[in-house]
Amino acid sequence: MRNAKRIAMSVMFGAALPMLGLPAAADEQPAVLTVFRVLVGKPGAVAAPTTQVLDFPGPLVMLGRSGEQEARDVLQLIDKLKENYRLAEVTIAGTSVVPMMKTNGETAIAVPGETVQASVTLLALDESKALYGVCFTKVGEKPSSSKVLIARGERGVVGTRDGEQAPYLFITIEPLVSSQRREASPAVYPELITRIQPEYPSDAKKAKIEGVVVLEGTIDTTGAVRDLKPVRSEPMGLTEAAIKAVAQWRYKPAQDVNGKAIPTSCTLTIRFALH
Repeated sequence: MRNAKRIAMSVMFGAALPMLGLPAAADEQPAVLTVFRVLVGKPGAVAAPTTQVLDFPGPLVMLGRSGEQEARDVLQLIDKLKENYRLAEVTIAGTSVVPMMKTNGETAIAVPGETVQASVTLLALDESKALYGVCFTKVGEKPSSSKVLIARGERGVVGTRDGEQAPYLFITIEPLVSSQRREASPAVYPELITRIQPEYPSDAKKAKIEGVVVLEGTIDTTGAVRDLKPVRSEPMGLTEAAIKAVAQWRYKPAQDVNGKAIPTSCTLTIRFALH
């Protein structure tokens, strides 16, 4: 019998893939750079207006996509989740990167709240696709597991429903293709410590102006955000409000293999919306 309080969900975006031809884990333990994002969906009314921030580690923008295209892909995913599950809002709760995810290695995924735990295991891998096992565990209940086959360079989504803090939890999984692994990529990626939410300009609210601002910049060795420039701008002060807020963000800086802090690029998207 399906539990009314907790519903396991699996959503795939991208081309359907056959299971045939995916090899089992080999002795050399093949690995893939994998990007995870945790999204939280909530039903009901949302206060107006809202600003929503999406951050992307710069070196991990998918091959052949600009920062703006990558941001648009995620925004479209958010809109699709809102539509499919009749949610008032979907926000990104966190982004994590596993530079060398190996077969049969389990990775814990940090999710909001204390009642649900999530983990992802790479089950098998080849040059074109990756098979992941995703497990959600709720206190007092049996674990709920599912498998997701994802083309490398594409995005898969698995989710569950639980709790007041995060009524809907979605985890996106992005295995990069081999050519996307860059020699200069850090061993430890930046971790956001302080986030200032952009203020919605009053003139833009009065004029009912909505839009998406995409910024690119550098997170330096102190964790400060430098050299911000818009790659997609919006009028009525939206771009300026986004830059003003993001310039105050602070990160734990990226590190190289020796543990030394290094600068790294970042792409950030701010959506201004009236509801």
